[in-house]
Amino acid sequence: MKNGKIVLVCALILAMLGGGIYVYLRQQDALEASAAEQAVLRQRVEETQEQLQSAEEEKLRLSDRLEALTKVEYRFDAHAMAEEIAEIGELAAVEYRYTNVGAMDSSVQFLNYTVPLTQKTVVVTMDGVIKVGVDVEKIVISADEEKKVITLTIPEARLLSNELDEKSVQIYNESTGLFNRETFADGSAIREQIKASAVRNAEANGIYELARSRTEGILRAMLESVPGLKESYTIRFA
Repeated sequence: MKNGKIVLVCALILAMLGGGIYVYLRQQDALEASAAEQAVLRQRVEETQEQLQSAEEEKLRLSDRLEALTKVEYRFDAHAMAEEIAEIGELAAVEYRYTNVGAMDSSVQFLNYTVPLTQKTVVVTMDGVIKVGVDVEKIVISADEEKKVITLTIPEARLLSNELDEKSVQIYNESTGLFNRETFADGSAIREQIKASAVRNAEANGIYELARSRTEGILRAMLESVPGLKESYTIRFA
């Protein structure tokens, strides 16, 4: 009887050991399968990363090629630009508006003597406009294609016009003698006096330097408005 119980206990122990071994083996199989799957997944991730890197490199290569195919290098035509600028004729870069005073004393002379009652004094003011600029036909344009530099050689600014507004005349003092009927309509001397004074004032205020500066600004804006020029060349003035 005792032997039978011992056998039964041994059988139970063996069964438990067998079940444990089975579970252990199943777990080992599962772990091995999981490791294999992880290895496969890692390989797939690596392959995907390689494909992504390859695609990015191909994208950059195609982008560079596309840029090379579509890029158009701008080449400056100095002769054509010179002709276009020359069509302007004169470039009045500065207008100087003024109001100046002129005076004139005159009388009739006879044998180096002043004839009595012929003295005349006139004091007037007049408005005028001085225009200063350059002769654009004398502008020389050259281009250094190696250094990508455009050089514009500009002539000295000069007085283009000096016009008086005849409607602006204001006479502040006029005395006309009995034997001198000259009117201000004949007063060319006063007009020249007013204009000459205006030129001196304009020059003292640096009108020629200002005209030079504005001329450069106008020409620079004109060139930079040409598509592709600003990005390709440096503009300088001489």
